[in-house]
Amino acid sequence: IDLAISTANAIGYPVMIKAVYGGGGKWIRKVHSDDDLRASFDLMSREATESFGNGSMYMEKAVENQRHIEVQVFADIHGNTISLWVRDCTTQRSKQKIIEETGDLGIKSQLLTRLQGIAVAVAKNIGYVGAGTFEFLYDPEKEIFTFMEMNTRIQVEHTITERYLNDTMNQGINLVELQFQVAEWKTHPIF
Repeated sequence: IDLAISTANAIGYPVMIKAVYGGGGKWIRKVHSDDDLRASFDLMSREATESFGNGSMYMEKAVENQRHIEVQVFADIHGNTISLWVRDCTTQRSKQKIIEETGDLGIKSQLLTRLQGIAVAVAKNIGYVGAGTFEFLYDPEKEIFTFMEMNTRIQVEHTITERYLNDTMNQGINLVELQFQVAEWKTHPIF
């Protein structure tokens, strides 16, 4: 806990603490002070141990007034990696996404292009193959993206990406079909 407190003071409060083995927005808490961190950390560690058999926790700087932005990527076995645009899933309830948007997100296009380039570069660097979604928090005041996680699967919200691509590119893109083609080591024309 001493390391957590000294780290929180170094990066500045508020910070988010989360159970390493938690998921779906559970076992995550924003804390604003040393005392709050101490009480929350111990309680959450015990709860995580009871639920997952592991009380390990991690911490990161809380990004306030953020937007939740996702970059959909696809990569095949032949080294082709692309970004299939960006989704905004900021509107949430109980830490679960309820509205997904794409198209013009009101974020400077050069920032989105750079973000997509970063996601593609990381996927290529790790040799990733298949559908993947890089998730970021975006601070609109500072115009900074902070990496959250990568989901290594097709997500439920893939249909909003398909709709956007089909409306803007006039192609019948089906991401589930694309995933099967990638799994069969085929190269799709979209690459």
